[in-house]
Amino acid sequence: MIKQVLNKNKVITKILGAVIGGMFLCCPFYVNYAQNLNETRSMPEIGLWTTKAEDGVFQIYKCGEGLCGKFVGMQYKGPVAPVSSKGTSQCNFLMLRNFIRKEKSKYWVGKIIDPRNEKIYDAKIWIDDHDQLKIRGFMGISLFGETHVWHRYNHVIDRGCRIK
Repeated sequence: MIKQVLNKNKVITKILGAVIGGMFLCCPFYVNYAQNLNETRSMPEIGLWTTKAEDGVFQIYKCGEGLCGKFVGMQYKGPVAPVSSKGTSQCNFLMLRNFIRKEKSKYWVGKIIDPRNEKIYDAKIWIDDHDQLKIRGFMGISLFGETHVWHRYNHVIDRGCRIK
């Protein structure tokens, strides 16, 4: 009887050792996941966004210490996505570059590239009180610009950047 209790204790000790060891092995992955989750919560701009007319979808993601964004979905006719006047495909076109958060502000400032002609403009983005992304492109002074309102996109994007 004592032998059986000792054998059970050895088994329990081995199981506990495996569980605790597994926790330490998984811990770095959990910490990394938790950091990414906290980062995403502190950067609500990250994700998929669509225009008011829902004719284009943009993916905003973390790049370096800031944010970048690319054109990942659009409505178009024909077998391939449209190209810019310089011949660059608009599918996965890097449109928002080097957006850095202004200190103690809700605004991110960077550059926006028009996917049709590849002209570069100054821009700022921010989330308003209705969880909409506002993007303002301008030349030099924000006062002389145009603001667009995007909302979150929760649908499927086909392989060739086509949305329906």
